Amino acid sequence: MAPPCVSACPVGTEVPPSALVEPERGDAMTPTLTALLCLGLSVRPTTRVQAGSLPKPTIWAEPSSVIPWGIPVTIWCQGSLEAQEYRLHKEGDSWPWDTQKPLESGDKVRFSIIHMTEEYARRYRCDYLSPTGQSDLSDPLELVVTGLS
Repeated sequence: MAPPCVSACPVGTEVPPSALVEPERGDAMTPTLTALLCLGLSVRPTTRVQAGSLPKPTIWAEPSSVIPWGIPVTIWCQGSLEAQEYRLHKEGDSWPWDTQKPLESGDKVRFSIIHMTEEYARRYRCDYLSPTGQSDLSDPLELVVTGLS
């Protein structure tokens, strides 16, 4: 007897013997359960989890979020040890402003602004990517520049 999901399962997927229809034994799986089994076997292990399933990271600035013009500032983003890449989002941009791989500690990154100017005075958020998906965005961090005439 042919496996019940020959057309639905990917080539090379083995169907457990218990999934085969054997009416004489009376323990055959229902067609619905068999179809669900086939679908489960065909989902790739790299399927990403939707955003929101991972904890959101924390964002902060050093030395402060209020920076005199021309002074350097570091934006820190800290998330999970599973994070493989962190992304910094600048308000008003539709793509990440910068991306970084985690530091040795594995759960945080730093984004550097060499000279604070009005161009960098915005709200920032960060998120991270891990093997299981994408985190929510952090709470916003607002950078303010002072000393403008």
